[in-house]
Amino acid sequence: MKIIHTADWHLGHELHGFNRRLEQVAFLQWLSNTLKSQQADVLIVAGDLFDTVNPPASAQNLLYEFISNNHKQIPHLQTIFIGGNHDSANRLEAPTPLLQKFGVITVGRLPKKDDNSLNFNQILIPLKNRDGDTKAILAAIPFLRQSDLPLPSTLEDDPLISGVRKIYDDVVKEAQKKLNSNCGLILTGHCYMQGGDISALSERRILGGGQHALPVDLFSSKVDYVALGHLHKGQRVGGRDEVRYSGSPYPLSVTERDYKHSVRVITLDDSGHVVKQEPIVVPRVVEYMRVPNRGALSIVEAIKALENLPLSAIDPGLDLRPFLEVVIQLTGPEPGLRSKVDKALEDKAVRLAGIQALTLGEKQSLGDITQAHSLDALEPEAVFCKLFEQKYLQKPDIELTKAFSEIMSNIPHYPGDQG
Repeated sequence: MKIIHTADWHLGHELHGFNRRLEQVAFLQWLSNTLKSQQADVLIVAGDLFDTVNPPASAQNLLYEFISNNHKQIPHLQTIFIGGNHDSANRLEAPTPLLQKFGVITVGRLPKKDDNSLNFNQILIPLKNRDGDTKAILAAIPFLRQSDLPLPSTLEDDPLISGVRKIYDDVVKEAQKKLNSNCGLILTGHCYMQGGDISALSERRILGGGQHALPVDLFSSKVDYVALGHLHKGQRVGGRDEVRYSGSPYPLSVTERDYKHSVRVITLDDSGHVVKQEPIVVPRVVEYMRVPNRGALSIVEAIKALENLPLSAIDPGLDLRPFLEVVIQLTGPEPGLRSKVDKALEDKAVRLAGIQALTLGEKQSLGDITQAHSLDALEPEAVFCKLFEQKYLQKPDIELTKAFSEIMSNIPHYPGDQG
């Protein structure tokens, strides 16, 4: 049996106002072809199918066309979509009766019964090969909100980490009752794990903020694979090869331009255990440029570099033009910075995706360089703590920051929100 694990498509995403539809179409077409060429039996998408809880109709059409095309080409394919922090659980689950006819199962929110106990019948999904034989059980756990978590058993326990741990423990115990000698166990999750390499401009630290990154030991050592979503860089977690972020299929910010975006192919043997897993790199159809490649330039050097920017003589069209980020070292205020950059690029077939200005802090040494972030690059928790310190001349206590993080985790994301 072959499983393809991917996540964080963010359909409908725009980069600084520039449409990404062409890139998303190219990826979905490539993925359909890859599913067919790899003779895949299962596709797992570990959250954040859409970029916002209210995605445009064009983004929803992309998803449904993808499902329809797959059903025509690979009628036996099982597809499991789990909800991420950017997704609307209701929107994902609303077309369930129709999508099931196409072999698609959606788990937008943690399934529970009327008595608030876990609905294992909806969480535990048999995964079958093309012959119809069950080779693994998938524990489809979506992004967990604080309202999903049980209360801690003791006052000393961290309520977030202990709550997530109990859910995974209970699900694994129930799954083991259904396992046989020819069946493996796979988990999903959409969360921020300790030690994960994040992209600061496009990934918010969810579920209580950065201080509540989850430990890898909450996943039982008895599982065969853990398919994670949320972090956009493909990576293993805590040194465990079986616990993996697939990463996003294309950069969601210019800071991700050096990532090797890919999907993961997991091969199971006849006993349902993983015998091979490997990435397949997603072809990139749009180039991401940075001036300079590393570090920063003075404004004079930057303008000269932009004027001599190496570009193709043929304009590929607006939607295929490279994205460009410019990083400039300033020695003082430069109110005309944007106009100077725009003038240097006025005849260039690029899309300016951001200007970063690095400045010297007042009365600081040359080593004390600070970066002037745009608003969409700032984490709300950091802004809250900074304002609190300015007003009360002390840091907020841990209970207050926890309360603020809980409020932020329950606020839906809207177009333009990079978190």
